[in-house]
Amino acid sequence: MITLSFRIAGGDFDSAGLATRKLKDQLAKLGVDGPALRRAMIAAYEAEMNVVIHARCGTLWARVDETKLDLEVADEGPGIPDVELAMREGWSTASDQARQMGFGAGLGLPNIRRSSDRFQIETRVGRGTLIKSTILFGEAGETQAEPVVVPLGMEGSRCRSCRRCVFACPVGALRVRDSQPLLLDDLCIGCTACIEECPDAVFGIRDSAAALPPIPEGALLLIPRGFLAAFPVRSPLRVLAVFRDLGFAEVRLLDEWDESLLAEARREARSGKLPVPRIPPLCPPAVSLIESRFPSLIPHLSLLRSSAETAGEEFPLRSVFLVAACPGQYAACKRSSLTDRLTVIAPGTLKTAILAHLGALSVERESELIAGPRGTPAPGEAAASGVRGVMRALSTAETGALGEVSVLDLRLCAGGCSASPLICPYPVIAGPAWNVECRGEPAGIAARARPFRQRPGVRLDVDMAQAMLKLSQIDKEIRSLPGRDCGSCGAPSCAAFAEDLVLGRAAQSDCPYRENTP
Repeated sequence: MITLSFRIAGGDFDSAGLATRKLKDQLAKLGVDGPALRRAMIAAYEAEMNVVIHARCGTLWARVDETKLDLEVADEGPGIPDVELAMREGWSTASDQARQMGFGAGLGLPNIRRSSDRFQIETRVGRGTLIKSTILFGEAGETQAEPVVVPLGMEGSRCRSCRRCVFACPVGALRVRDSQPLLLDDLCIGCTACIEECPDAVFGIRDSAAALPPIPEGALLLIPRGFLAAFPVRSPLRVLAVFRDLGFAEVRLLDEWDESLLAEARREARSGKLPVPRIPPLCPPAVSLIESRFPSLIPHLSLLRSSAETAGEEFPLRSVFLVAACPGQYAACKRSSLTDRLTVIAPGTLKTAILAHLGALSVERESELIAGPRGTPAPGEAAASGVRGVMRALSTAETGALGEVSVLDLRLCAGGCSASPLICPYPVIAGPAWNVECRGEPAGIAARARPFRQRPGVRLDVDMAQAMLKLSQIDKEIRSLPGRDCGSCGAPSCAAFAEDLVLGRAAQSDCPYRENTP
């Protein structure tokens, strides 16, 4: 059994939810299944918010064994005069300040009770309240997926050990040791955070062809909109003319399939039969982020292939070339293709071929593309892009605090695939190309052959008892470290370094400040 505790400050809305997030990270390392993790997050968050809204201070205790989580949240506050009334949905004594910030809707205690297998309140007026909640776990490993290796390429000789990539990675998958980048494959989700942050072009897509392969007659090219603005020309139309010279018979924009996925997510939300918000799998790295760090939200994912996967398989009688915006999209399309008709290429491969033709091209030809407005979120929908925005949106959704949002549009590149650093090095100039639409048959959707599953990479051990032992060892190591989170050890934080020590990924000597700690 492991016991954890977190202090909660009353009235501190800026730090509200911090204790819950810390608890979630620990439970994920133990391998708690997604459904139980979701219920635990809702119960912990609502109890934590009760302290923030109503009390002077409080403490969240969590006791975890292999079968259950016991939560106790005690506060020093006014107590509850009428518990039966407090359990009614919509009844609240929250202050005006809390209500103006979107809290105090009167759903806290009912949500805790619904999320718990056992629930109890002990309260004394004028002294405070103790809320007890128990969440039972499912069978260990029943929702775990096989490890996924994402083709993030690295040119270690270019690395100058600046460690910017280490801090940029949203899942802590990168280290710098012996002046070389080190990738933890089972954690990597294939986003472009490290690619965008690195000043020395260390990162890219591994195993992608350096040269454009032969293009069969009638071949179709699939690209993100922003790719049209990635070249030093006056108009994207000139780039389209080069596509023709290279041998492509038609060009389609992957953004068309995004709209089809969003439309299906809206239909699912209106049906009332599935958990909301619905999350269409527009961005494969965002899906991998959910599967690894936010597994409780897996039921919210529409059971569909991503836009790029669907587009790549929608033309059964033609050869298709697809430009992947990131390593995650590249890997997803490679895995999902059942034939050799689909050729997935890195943006740099096509860019090289285009730049070789641009100098010889003198006429801008007519194209099949027309101008059109870019879509915006409809009422009741929310969109988040960029690592920080997506992480915040998922953290909020996990606690059930997104309110009336029915569809959540997530893109880990800030601005979507068109703003990927592999697509356009300066995303701001891709704006004009975003106002381009394709003429063609309506883009479709395709069901996934397999459900989304929790990724095991975060888990410390397949055996929960061993994971608990390692978690205790990590906690002991953390207490012996300086707490600088400076990155000198090559890890993003002292906690990550402590985990590396316990899992044999680092040596004590990697921390230059350890010997100076008491």
